[in-house]
Amino acid sequence: MMRKVVTFFIIGSILLLTSYFLFRNVALHYVLQKAEDKIKSKYNAQLIIGDSYFSSFSSVNLDRISLFPDGSDTLMKAQHIEADISFLKLISGRLPYKNLSADTISISLVKKDSADNYSVFLKGKKKEADPDSIQHTSIGYGTLINNLLDKIFNFFSAELTVNRLTADYIDNKEKRHFIVPRLFLRSKEFNMMIVDNSFEKPVNWDIDGVIDRKARTIQCNVASRNEMKKLVPVISSQIGFKYMLDSFSVFMNSYSFENNKLMMDLSCRFKNLKVNHWRIGEENVNFDSLSFKGHLFADHSKIGFDTSSYLGINKILFDFSFYYDRDSGKTFSLKVDMAETSSTNFFESLPGGMFKTLEGIKTKGDLSYHLDFIINKGNPDSLTFESELKKHDFRIIRYGAEKFSSINGSFLYTAYNDKGPVRTFLVGVENPHFTPIALISDKLKNAVLTSEDGAFYVHRGFNEDAFRESIATNVKAGRFLRGGSTISMQLVKNVFLSRNKTVSRKIEEALIVWLIENNYIVSKDRMYEVYLNIIEWGPDVYGVNEAARFYFGKSPLDLNLAESIYLTSIIPHPKYFKYSFDSLGNLKPFIEGYYRLIANHLLKKEKISQAEFDSLQPTVKLNGAALQFILPMESVPVDSTEETIDY
Repeated sequence: MMRKVVTFFIIGSILLLTSYFLFRNVALHYVLQKAEDKIKSKYNAQLIIGDSYFSSFSSVNLDRISLFPDGSDTLMKAQHIEADISFLKLISGRLPYKNLSADTISISLVKKDSADNYSVFLKGKKKEADPDSIQHTSIGYGTLINNLLDKIFNFFSAELTVNRLTADYIDNKEKRHFIVPRLFLRSKEFNMMIVDNSFEKPVNWDIDGVIDRKARTIQCNVASRNEMKKLVPVISSQIGFKYMLDSFSVFMNSYSFENNKLMMDLSCRFKNLKVNHWRIGEENVNFDSLSFKGHLFADHSKIGFDTSSYLGINKILFDFSFYYDRDSGKTFSLKVDMAETSSTNFFESLPGGMFKTLEGIKTKGDLSYHLDFIINKGNPDSLTFESELKKHDFRIIRYGAEKFSSINGSFLYTAYNDKGPVRTFLVGVENPHFTPIALISDKLKNAVLTSEDGAFYVHRGFNEDAFRESIATNVKAGRFLRGGSTISMQLVKNVFLSRNKTVSRKIEEALIVWLIENNYIVSKDRMYEVYLNIIEWGPDVYGVNEAARFYFGKSPLDLNLAESIYLTSIIPHPKYFKYSFDSLGNLKPFIEGYYRLIANHLLKKEKISQAEFDSLQPTVKLNGAALQFILPMESVPVDSTEETIDY
């Protein structure tokens, strides 16, 4: 009996091995054809394999492989790929591998005008939707992230060796060339070197780490092998972002996923990071040390980091949390806290290149910060916004590059437009056009405050209520309609900062305003006085004195209510003043609403009487040089420009 069993086993094994050798090539070609058909159907692309064969019992070899979308440039070429496979999985129609080695792979990402050879593989082929069967079936954030990580873990689950991989990126403005001489993945550990040959001198990066599929952990370290002299642009040049760093590391662990709920810990650290982008700042922004650690959570509709998360910038730490919930009215929440921290460490930790006016400032005492911001896109009027930088026995020992108290005395001011500096003039009593605040009409002062910053004499540089209203207005409109700048912020921007619209400038502006207002460096009256004497009121017209004479041929003290409201109306767009008038020099009807709005506020605040309100008409008479911008020259009365001002 035993002999029969052994005989049967031997015969069965022989038949199985015979079947394997007889049909393995058929199964291989079937699987490869299936892969080619799938790529053709899903991506409108061609996968071409020059030759395929078994070099040993379980080693599959593929030669001269290429991949390209129909009618486009070749995306990938490989000279030779070898992989160890399972026959049982092969005959089931799959081609999973245990060990993979590849030689001479080239990848080319090519973009010509608006067409490219890679987007289809990222997005997939678009399917025509049946409008009668459209349902809300959006994938949850937790599932989406888990699926992505599954692909990463599966790809790195086997041993991998790549000899010489080259990658080229070519678009309308940029050409980049990368070389990976060798890539290894052994027992979860990987290492590789990337050479960026896009510059005169190659930029070399060492990359190593551990990817553990079973433990669901990832650790990756990146370090520069040579001292870079130039910032490295990020693909593509259209982004305009450049960077330089000594090293970077990222670590992911404590991973769990169940019922579409994902949680994991993430941390990363940069050393000597420099970044450059026109939206960030005018110069390179430098971080000696930048670190982040957070607990990520994601479910079907919500994604974010909880309150155990922090961001480290040089010597200071910010605790933070945020989340986005797409099903709860598209709600975004951000909370940031900086515990009581040495002010010396705070200012020394400000990234270099971002805050030029504050470089070298010396202080004593401590600072703390709190931000609470929540907005629901479906109900923007309900938004929460609280932002406060607190001082604790704080004082300024020495100013930095700018002495903010300089505006208490006479100083030179340079006015700018979009093209650069326009005029430089003295702000002070030595200038005959300078007007002390006591010699400016109360009606003008009150009208400007009502329009630009009604709480100027109450707040400490920031009006949170106005800021909330501006955010809500802009969200509802879907575009920028209203700003939240106070007079303090406008003054600081004009006197101390550039006109570039960067993140650096806005943060620097806020810090300077806080320093001036909360340390009583400049009085409110002086700030308002300087503001009224430097802002633009028309073509090469700066300051209230020039404005009063340019439009009405009178002094600022003699302006009436209608003239004051008109001058207030043009502050946001002084170059467009002439469009407020018709060809006869009369105010156009559209400005009547503005007059009613400002007059109503002035009446409620008891800045004007009921009689003044009742008699107010939205009409002014131009008696200054402005009239020539409205009427043809032959229509200008002879005496309308009797008084000339050297503007």
